Amino acid sequence: MMEALNRREFLKLSTLAGTGLTLGGILGFQPGKILALTAAMNESGLRTNITPIAITEDCAQLVVHSSEFSKRIKEILTGHWAEMRIGGILRSGEKHAVALLNSCRSAIKSDPVDEFSAKKIAFAAGWLFHRAANQQLYASPGREDTEDQMERMIYHDAYLLRENFSSDGAKVESVFSLFKSLEQRTLLRQHTFVPDERDIDSWVPNLVRWHRDNETLLRRYAQAYSAPDPEKMRRFVHNVDFYDSADPVIRLARSLHEGVTERAIDLNAAVEKAASQSQYAQALHRGFCYMQATNDYFKQVIDEKTLRNRLQIA
Repeated sequence: MMEALNRREFLKLSTLAGTGLTLGGILGFQPGKILALTAAMNESGLRTNITPIAITEDCAQLVVHSSEFSKRIKEILTGHWAEMRIGGILRSGEKHAVALLNSCRSAIKSDPVDEFSAKKIAFAAGWLFHRAANQQLYASPGREDTEDQMERMIYHDAYLLRENFSSDGAKVESVFSLFKSLEQRTLLRQHTFVPDERDIDSWVPNLVRWHRDNETLLRRYAQAYSAPDPEKMRRFVHNVDFYDSADPVIRLARSLHEGVTERAIDLNAAVEKAASQSQYAQALHRGFCYMQATNDYFKQVIDEKTLRNRLQIA
């Protein structure tokens, strides 16, 4: 069964703990190298924020709940939650995601699916879900500069945290302290932050830069969570209809996470209606449709060209 999301785990596995930390623990990067990778991701605007991770997990919950997906697909997603979570970091995913699915098209017929293929499928599915989120929420070239884009992401994340986890009315400094404690505990657990003795001169500046940048980001999150700016709330959340907890597809996803499925909500009807609802609901609709296309491809109902068209990959 999928693990339940709780406030602290959600934070640790998202931006607030640093994308690089999750990568290092799961993909096994060489000591010291993860710092340079994290810095490069931050500079290029590729830091994975909370919202795409939340959408990824909601999409996966909907897929597992649906009757149209095979037992194998459901077992792969539930059994490889970590690989799916980090699928969004796949660079040039348009070039590689279909290749990953191609390499597993035969393996998916096996029962059970071999472990390596299962991980690749989960990773590719995670990329598709992340892509659905980013296309829906952040893929608008020319709409805003990089700083505005980051602020939009921060306000989306802070809003989701307040919406889905009870707020205790904590002040900015106390929330910042919580985020910092999570960062410090995560650092202590990561072997990837042991100095690289072969490249110590670059390791130290990278560590200092990572710490400085991450502390600045944590403070921005604490501010947006505890004392959000009303104008930024209007601009990034309310005026764009970012999230509506009354949307059936969101209500269904939330109930699935809590293990108390709302039987009165028909999944197919909710997904269809989501195409014209809040931005978050539209992202769930898009991600679910991408997985439907993948499922049809695995069942050999469609060919690669049709798959690419349905995944909107050139």
